[in-house]
Amino acid sequence: MTLIVKIYPYVGNYAPYGYKKSAEDKNRLVVDEYAAEIVQSVFSMYKDGLSVGRIAEKLNDMGVLSPMEYKRSQGIRFDTLFKTKERADWSYNTVKRILTNEIYIGVLAQGKTGTPNYKVRKVQPKDESDWIKVEGVVEPLVSYTDFMDVKTMLGRDMRCTADKDESNLLSGFLFCADCGQSMIRKTIPSKNKRYIYYVCSTAKHKKGCSSHCVSAQEVQDAVLHAIHDQVGLVLDMEKALKMIDSLPSADRKTFNFEVQETRLKEEIERLQGLKLRLYEDLSEGVIDRNEYTEFRNRYTAMIADKDEAIKRVHREWQDSKVTGNENRQWVALFREYENIEELNRRAMMALIDRILIHEEHGIEICFKYGTEYRQTEEFVSGYTGELAETEVR
Repeated sequence: MTLIVKIYPYVGNYAPYGYKKSAEDKNRLVVDEYAAEIVQSVFSMYKDGLSVGRIAEKLNDMGVLSPMEYKRSQGIRFDTLFKTKERADWSYNTVKRILTNEIYIGVLAQGKTGTPNYKVRKVQPKDESDWIKVEGVVEPLVSYTDFMDVKTMLGRDMRCTADKDESNLLSGFLFCADCGQSMIRKTIPSKNKRYIYYVCSTAKHKKGCSSHCVSAQEVQDAVLHAIHDQVGLVLDMEKALKMIDSLPSADRKTFNFEVQETRLKEEIERLQGLKLRLYEDLSEGVIDRNEYTEFRNRYTAMIADKDEAIKRVHREWQDSKVTGNENRQWVALFREYENIEELNRRAMMALIDRILIHEEHGIEICFKYGTEYRQTEEFVSGYTGELAETEVR
C-alpha cells in the first residue's frame, strides 16, 4: 500500500517544472509563477477537451518554451535522455508527464526505482504500490479533484477527429451497459447534413453483443436534463444541511467521517469476496468466460470507486478539522453548474463518471460522488422531525 507521510525538505537535483528552489533554502521548493501558469493552462486545455497531442502542438504554435528549454533560459544546466534534437519542443510525452505528475497536487513520489534484493545490483523500476509518496513538499498548482478527473479520462479512449482540435463532447464517457466496452462514434451523411451516432465497440468488431445504437444529440439532451435534475437534488440537500447547521448545538449530531470510512471498507471487502468467488463460479460452469470477465471488470471498477471515495472522505475529514465544519466540496461542484444552459466538456468531467447505453435507446447517467450523496442523504434523513419543525416556524 502506498505510504503517505508529512515531510517538507526537497532533495532533488532539479526543481520540477512549475517550481524553483528557494533562494533562502535550496531544499525548499517555491512556485515559479510563469511555469506554474503554463502547468495550469495544460490542465485547463485538457479539461476543455483538447487531446494531449493537440495541447503540445498549441504550446509550440504559441512559442511557449518547453520545460527543458525554459530551464536552459533560466541558466540551469540540464541534460536529459528525453531530448531527441537540438531544440526540445513540447511533445506528447512532455504534456503527458505534466498531466500525470502528482507533484502538482503537492505529492512527491520517491523510490520509483531500486534493486529487488541484495543479490541483484541492477536498478529496476518499482511497482507504484511500492513507491513512497511524500505529501506537503510544495504548494499545489491544481486541485486534487481536477487532477483525479484528468487521470480518469487519460485512461479512457479520447480520440479526436482529424479536423478538430477538441475531443468529441461525449468522448471517453459512453459505455455499453451490457458488455461494458466503450461506444464508438459514427458519422452518417444524409443529404446536406451529418448525423452522429454511437455504437458498441464489441458489436462493431463482430465479437458479440449488439449495436446499442444511439444518436449523440439524444445522449446530450438526456445528460443536460439529468444534470439539471441532479443539481436540483444536491442544492435541496445543501439547504437541509444549512438548516441542520442552524439548529441548537445540543440538537445536532456529528457527521461521522469515521463511520463513512468503515462502511466503505466493509463494502470493498464484500466486493472483493464476490470477485474472488467468480473463478469458482466459472470453474463450476455457473457462468461462462464472457460473464466472468464482465463481472470481474465491474467489481474492479466498483472497488476502485470505493477506494477513491475513502480518499475523498479523508480529505474532507481533514478539512473539517481545520474549518470546524463539514466542508462538503462535492456539493460546491454541483452548485457551480446550477444555471448551465449548454452541455460542455468541463461540466461533464466535473460531475459525470460515465454514461451507460442500454438497448432501445436506454440511457443511464452515473454521476460522481454517488457514495457521498447517499451518505449525506442518510445523515439528513435523521433530522426529518427537526427540519419539519424548523419549516413550520
